Amino acid sequence: MAPVLNALCMAEEMGEAVQQIRRHEGHARRPATCDEVGEEMADVIISTAVTAQLMGIDLGAHVRAKLDRIMERGGR
Repeated sequence: MAPVLNALCMAEEMGEAVQQIRRHEGHARRPATCDEVGEEMADVIISTAVTAQLMGIDLGAHVRAKLDRIMERGGR
């Protein structure tokens, strides 16, 4: 699958995660459990990791570097 198509999958998964969070927080007709929210969050991470792999991006290195920068500014 081309990276741009995977990026669309990432967006779709994020939309599904947001929908489950809204349900969990009582902003939709049907409530959602933490497990349902977690499943969708996992899909976001997986689709992001697959896209990074397709593009030859070392996602782990980028996450570590970003976390280091966040910690340097006091966790913000």
